[in-house]
Amino acid sequence: MASYLRSHAEWFLLAAILLVAAGLRFSSLTGPSLTSDEVIDLDISGRALEQIWKSADGFPPLHYFLTHVALRAGWGDNSARILAALAGVGSVYFGYRLGNLLFGTRTALFAAGWFTIWPTAVYYSREGRAYSLYLLVATVGIWLAFRAMGSNRRGDWLIFALAAGVGSFAHYYLGFLWLALAVIWQMRVKRGLPVKNGIIGWVLLGMLMLPLLNALTYDLSENQVFLNRADFGLGTVVFSGWALLTGFCLGPSLAELHTLVLSEAIQEIVLWIPLVLGGSLILLRELFRKGGNHEAELAILLFVPTGLALLTTPLLGIAYNVRYIVASLVPLLVLTARGLTIPPWERWRVVAAVLLIITCGVSNANRFWSAGHQNEDSRAAARFLERQTDHFPVLCMSHYMTEPLEHYHPGERRVIPVESVADTGENLAEVIDSIKRVVGKQGKFWLFYSRAYHGDPEGMLLKSLLSENVIEERGSWPGVRLFQGVFPSK
Repeated sequence: MASYLRSHAEWFLLAAILLVAAGLRFSSLTGPSLTSDEVIDLDISGRALEQIWKSADGFPPLHYFLTHVALRAGWGDNSARILAALAGVGSVYFGYRLGNLLFGTRTALFAAGWFTIWPTAVYYSREGRAYSLYLLVATVGIWLAFRAMGSNRRGDWLIFALAAGVGSFAHYYLGFLWLALAVIWQMRVKRGLPVKNGIIGWVLLGMLMLPLLNALTYDLSENQVFLNRADFGLGTVVFSGWALLTGFCLGPSLAELHTLVLSEAIQEIVLWIPLVLGGSLILLRELFRKGGNHEAELAILLFVPTGLALLTTPLLGIAYNVRYIVASLVPLLVLTARGLTIPPWERWRVVAAVLLIITCGVSNANRFWSAGHQNEDSRAAARFLERQTDHFPVLCMSHYMTEPLEHYHPGERRVIPVESVADTGENLAEVIDSIKRVVGKQGKFWLFYSRAYHGDPEGMLLKSLLSENVIEERGSWPGVRLFQGVFPSK
């Protein structure tokens, strides 16, 4: 029995890691309210397949197609989240396969461990959107590409091309990743790798990606918000790196980051910087001193697609989001695992591992239990409203929070978006007048106040209504305040 356990220890450890990964991803998965983006994605997924293909929302259709099937199978509101959690567990397994292919068992198990607990990976594995699928496709694609380059068998190249071609419909920025892999392949060709089978694979991949151009024409339509030029600068780059390392839940929350300048955000995370950078720099030093070709190739996969995604914003005016570079987690986590295992062993790596494990633990704990880092609880506000006997309209600030509230509160009340107040407050009077027109002669309403940083960034509307005793707070939940209001009759 003991010899059997020793001979199969690798598989028992992997099974244990996968169980932990499943626990982190499926535990209380249905607890948090759906976000506005998740509600919109569910709405798109519920449409006919042709309508999904033509939906101009900034994403290729693979995530929506899969969610469409899950909805038809009766999985309900949690269809997309379940798929995301499954994709997250799949990324752990294929992260193990990639680490094993490049560096052997020890690195593979550490890579699986990092994929399991890394906050950014956990974060997207619990969100019912396309990003967990994006990470899975990236992990599988990199593993299959390295396998094909290692064996140079035509069958392996065809499998890579088919998987990467179909997977490209998860996110447009996967094209940057395939480009970086092509650079690595070309480097290996210069070192003597026969070119024929590789060319067949790359040509097939290009052909499979051609229909993406058709989907892209819908997503590049002029009326799409995602094409608006976003604020972009040093802060964006710094936050991207920090978010990849900490998963949005160490230091200020995403809501707070919308209102903080770079210097203020740094002050909020200053105590965590030694832990995060200390562990990372120790491992980076190990890789720099002792790394070989595979480590250099993973560095290319980390920096080239990320750099291209970052450059896309200022050059083309396409809005940037950290989510777009989530594929960078694959080389990052495998390199982190390699930094712990590359020979010869040094005791400083234990310090690095402990620091990073503490970082992961605190960030994940914040995401699960800190109200400031949780989703806006639209469902709780909707249940409160359902217990009220009136039918007064509900005004939503910010305007796009109407989607989750309507999703959970499809009752007789009208849910109406409120026009955003300018930073200077120059349109405050007009916004209040528009509210009065919506409310009408009865003068009574509810105010669902959430994500004010987008609709009332300086809080001018709220201060004005409170100072005039127009509204009274009736309830608050994570990310949401609910007020009951009445305008005095003239």
